[in-house]
Amino acid sequence: MLVLCSDGLTSPALLQAVREKLPQNAAKAALVVTADRQYKKRNHHLPVDQAQLEALGLAVELFDLDHEPAEALLDYDAVDFIGGNPFYLLYAIRKKQAEPVLSRLAAEKALIGWSAGAIVFGPTLELIREYTPEMDKFPLPSLDGLGLCPHPVLPHYSSFLGRFERFEERCRDFEQRSSLSVLRLSDGEGAILDGDERKIIRI
Repeated sequence: MLVLCSDGLTSPALLQAVREKLPQNAAKAALVVTADRQYKKRNHHLPVDQAQLEALGLAVELFDLDHEPAEALLDYDAVDFIGGNPFYLLYAIRKKQAEPVLSRLAAEKALIGWSAGAIVFGPTLELIREYTPEMDKFPLPSLDGLGLCPHPVLPHYSSFLGRFERFEERCRDFEQRSSLSVLRLSDGEGAILDGDERKIIRI
């Protein structure tokens, strides 16, 4: 199961949808802090993120790909990637050659990503680079994402409408150029991909 969120499992509807899909014997979750290069395990969102996972009946451990082997993530029933810099997160994932591990987690367990964590699971970071080119400062061979979701993910959609000039127009232009359909998610919303089943939770 792959869960894509804007700002985590922050709405009752999204939390309940994940609870219904999570295996009853799921017991342990990893909260991956790698995308936040500055604060890591001191990220101010972590208490809320941890509480959300605990509400699903999961014991939570913090995890950083920069210092721990990607294969260790397979020991968890759910793995949740927090927000931060998507370009750095993608760089770290590629550096640790973690793509096969994440693909297996999405297929066999629960892989959750919000904000930057959701962005890297899509097919490309090109749209995000158009809005925030200053974040792209790492030696990536390409802006190809992991491709676990066929749609580029655009989190914090309603919040960013007034922050970036021509925000929606630029998104539509990208869709036309790339022939990709962007998954726009506002805070509290998410999408669940489980095999051939896809469910989008709106608020």
